[in-house]
Amino acid sequence: MIRKKRSKGGGAGTFKIKKLVSVLPFGHLRAGKNKKPKRRKLEKPPKIASGERKAFRKRVQLSNNNALEVPGLETLDSAVMADPASAARVYAVPDAVVDQLRAVEAFKATQTWGFFRKPSVLVRAETVELVKRMHEAAEKKDTLRLVIDGDRIAGKSLLLLQGLAAGFLKDWIVINIPEGTPEA
Repeated sequence: MIRKKRSKGGGAGTFKIKKLVSVLPFGHLRAGKNKKPKRRKLEKPPKIASGERKAFRKRVQLSNNNALEVPGLETLDSAVMADPASAARVYAVPDAVVDQLRAVEAFKATQTWGFFRKPSVLVRAETVELVKRMHEAAEKKDTLRLVIDGDRIAGKSLLLLQGLAAGFLKDWIVINIPEGTPEA
């Protein structure tokens, strides 16, 4: 707002111009002030440690305490995995085997283990066939050479995990090469 004010002792027709500045309650400046509002200093988040992003991305959640408990859920056993009657049934993986599978990095981050109270697997006909072949090869003291093939999201990784679990349940020496790639 500009007011015209008559100056003292300046003569009959002289005026001085005086600028008045008013500040609104929310901090907006009105005419006349070229003062910029003070910027708030933003707090920077703490710097992420080296390798922490990759560790979070590769993290595998194997249980969920909020998931409902399944009544009558049986524990996975080596004999159960080779029995054709156990096909199309869900079994809980024993805690000792879970620890061994975690040590050989058999679990993948893309698998949805977090939906269960404890890791459980569906024994399919393919699982029964794989474990039968493993047991037959062990009885003959022969090497089992098997190629697992299929479309994306068909269950190849889970079948491999079940094969590893069968080996751990039989107290065999199990070697896993996670995300193995051929070298040129």
